[in-house]
Amino acid sequence: MEVLPKLLAAATLLPLVSFFVILLAGNKLKSYAATVATFAIGGAAVLSFVGMFGYWLSPSGANWKELERVNAASHQKHKDPAGSGEKANDNKHDEEGHKHDE
Repeated sequence: MEVLPKLLAAATLLPLVSFFVILLAGNKLKSYAATVATFAIGGAAVLSFVGMFGYWLSPSGANWKELERVNAASHQKHKDPAGSGEKANDNKHDEEGHKHDE
């Protein structure tokens, strides 16, 4: 079970839920509405930091290894077929340059 997507979803939904709580019960909360909003935003920040440092940038580096594997596969797919070291250009240009430069 993936923890990171659920953690980040909770971080996103926490301020949204607090907005609706304040919207519906704002008259009863009065000055505590600001406290509810502040704690919701702070809680979302804590959840985001836990997701970033606890799972995404974990000491095991498993996520970085997967990213490097996908990145290397992507680079192999888009390698220059001529082997000249220049990027392959999919755009069709005239030999003498752009027509709009004249």
